[in-house]
Amino acid sequence: MAVSEDSLTFLAQYLDDSDPFAFNNSFEPKVGKPYIFSLYSPLSQLLHELYHLLNCPLQLEDCTLQLLKFNGSQGDYGPYLDLELSIEEQWYNFDSFGQDKRDALIIRTQLSIRVRAIVEKLLSSSGIELSRILSSLKQIFQDDKDLVHEFVESGGLDAIVTIGHQCEEANHYHILRALGQIMLYIDGMTGIGKHKATVEWLYSLLSSKVCLPTKLAQHRNSVVKNAAKLLVIFVEYAPGNGELFMKAVSAVSVRERQPQWSHVMSLLKDTSLTEEIYYVLALKLVNSCLAYLPDQEAYYDLVDILEEQGMMQALLTLQPRAKQCEELQQQIDLYETTLKLEDGEITPSELSPSSNLLPTLRRNKRGAAGSAGTGDKRQSRRRSVHDVAMTTNAAAATAAAANSKSKEPETAGSPLVTDKRARSGGEAATAAAAPGGASTALSATKKGSDLVLTSFQLLAY
Repeated sequence: MAVSEDSLTFLAQYLDDSDPFAFNNSFEPKVGKPYIFSLYSPLSQLLHELYHLLNCPLQLEDCTLQLLKFNGSQGDYGPYLDLELSIEEQWYNFDSFGQDKRDALIIRTQLSIRVRAIVEKLLSSSGIELSRILSSLKQIFQDDKDLVHEFVESGGLDAIVTIGHQCEEANHYHILRALGQIMLYIDGMTGIGKHKATVEWLYSLLSSKVCLPTKLAQHRNSVVKNAAKLLVIFVEYAPGNGELFMKAVSAVSVRERQPQWSHVMSLLKDTSLTEEIYYVLALKLVNSCLAYLPDQEAYYDLVDILEEQGMMQALLTLQPRAKQCEELQQQIDLYETTLKLEDGEITPSELSPSSNLLPTLRRNKRGAAGSAGTGDKRQSRRRSVHDVAMTTNAAAATAAAANSKSKEPETAGSPLVTDKRARSGGEAATAAAAPGGASTALSATKKGSDLVLTSFQLLAY
């Protein structure tokens, strides 16, 4: 680039990119032609002159100008230029321009027109053509990062989600690759955070299909893995994204009439998966969302949903595999340690300060000192069931002792009447010992061996 007091000499080319999915486009002329233009004239005049000099085949009203910078042997698309301004008025775009003798100024289709063409083509295509377009999306966003913001603002995410719900599963992988490229940019990540349908669709992909034929199962697992990776990246990107993800979980669960977090739990309980990364990603989603919950009430609401669906048993089943995967063991330890800390089984002082996965302490705890003096601190479902079982065992032992004592010979009254009264008292004691649990209380009136079995079933639920 040669600069005089009032002019700039640079190379000029055009690119016929009216079809954004045609990757065989090339710059014309092959080697840019040098031109001298005023620094103070509006670029609209520069564009008009270049358009006619290069005999560009595009429509003039659809054209814009963009810098092409070479970095070593590879060219990078620079910023689009404001056609209403002169070169001097946007000189900041030219700071590094001209460092390579091949740097050029390109005539190409306007950004908004290119994006509209992409969205329209996505929605109007099907079959092999749709697969080709979807497989090209990642490369399109990778080649020109400016497309990402315009794509998000022009309804591109709506198009992707619509196609994701309608297309064959074979195309889901290509959609996920495109979303991954979009999430690399702040505009893309922010756009997805504002587009709840995208997050909901990603969560809906997590359901594990273990009964599929081998080849289909492998493809399905690849989709599940990539969807989980994107969700982990999304949730960990900003604290508020955890809340957005949990709202998406609730919305999908209501729509599918499934328990909340059932897709994540299906991954954790799927023993057919050959890679530990599935379990790591599922637990990262759980632990990341739990870490973002500021109060203990919300924490227990989520934990109880997971425990009701068999979280404890799932983690026990995963322990042998965790011995071979340090990251999986860390995620299991983080969940269990946090749960014990909230339930009061351990204190913060007992935590290892060297741990790189320390639990997040809740700011608001129920039943803390000075809160109405009730002391009715809520605990997790796992701990509550354990406490009920222990109380029930104690009540049953008392009832058994009373029953045994009632069978001793007495001088007054009928032994039969005395035994009935003792059993009745045992039932009352058991019912009183089990808070709010009629079925548990009734089970506790059985003899000791039956009671132990009942307690075990409750703990393993």
